[in-house]
Amino acid sequence: MADKIDKLFTEYFSGDIEKKIALRKFELRTAQSADENIGGGRVENVNNEKSKVEGVLIKEYEDQELNLLQSRYNAVHDFIVDNDLELVNMLDYYYDERKHYVWKKVARLVFKSERQCQNDRDKAKYRFLLRNTWIS
Repeated sequence: MADKIDKLFTEYFSGDIEKKIALRKFELRTAQSADENIGGGRVENVNNEKSKVEGVLIKEYEDQELNLLQSRYNAVHDFIVDNDLELVNMLDYYYDERKHYVWKKVARLVFKSERQCQNDRDKAKYRFLLRNTWIS
């Protein structure tokens, strides 16, 4: 369970989940379907610009992978917004893979002991789990 929460926090603070959402939207917008009008004849559904936009929006709305990514992003974002800045900074220092800080440096940056930082992280993960029961 803790591994899933750690992964969610790492994806969020590293910006990976936003990149995955953007990539999935790009894939849905650029996916071309094969022309099914093989035998000739008259085209019944002419794709004008309005129907293309509506089609893309429908694809994005119905795509399960995109919905899962957005729900994971929203869960962490809502949790982060509701917490104090000190805890958010500590989690950012620890989980952001671009910074790659260890507990010793995180503790110095937030003016706490390493053990207190780890306790705060554990409490935050527990509160996150209580708020988001769908993770289990």
